[in-house]
Amino acid sequence: MDRENSISPSLEDYLEIIYKIIKEKQVARSKDISEYLKVRSASVTNALQILKSKNLINYAPYEVVTLTKEGELQAEDITKRHENIKKYLLTTLGIDSVKAENTACKFEHELDPDVFKRILHFNRFCKENREIVGKFFDSFFDFCRNQKIE
Repeated sequence: MDRENSISPSLEDYLEIIYKIIKEKQVARSKDISEYLKVRSASVTNALQILKSKNLINYAPYEVVTLTKEGELQAEDITKRHENIKKYLLTTLGIDSVKAENTACKFEHELDPDVFKRILHFNRFCKENREIVGKFFDSFFDFCRNQKIE
C-alpha cells in the first residue's frame, strides 16, 4: 500500500475493525462497528461515508458493510502491521499482552515501512533460530527484571 496516499489513523481503525468483524461474523453492520470501537453511531456513519467515497467499502444506510478489493487489501495490510508489531512487543520485549495490544494499535499507524520490514525480519529470524536467541532473551528478560526505570 502506498503510505503517501493512506487514510487517517482513525479511518484505518474503522477499516481494520470492519475486516475483523467480517472475518468473525461474515458480515459487518454499523452497530457492530460502533460496539467494537466504543463510538457513537453518528461517528460510524460519518466514517463509513468517507471510506465509501474513497472506494474502500460498499455501504448504504441500514445495509451490511463490505470491503472493496482495495479496502480488503488495505485492511489486511493494517492487520498485518498490528499483529506483527504486537508479536514483536510480546516475544522480543516481553511486554504484557494488554500493553502490547494497545501499543501495537498506536504504532501500526505511524511505523515507517522500513522499520516494519525490520520487525518482520527480526520476528522471522527469532522463529527460525530459537536455539540461538532463546538464551539471549532469557538473559535479557532477567536483566529487565533487575533494572529500575529511570
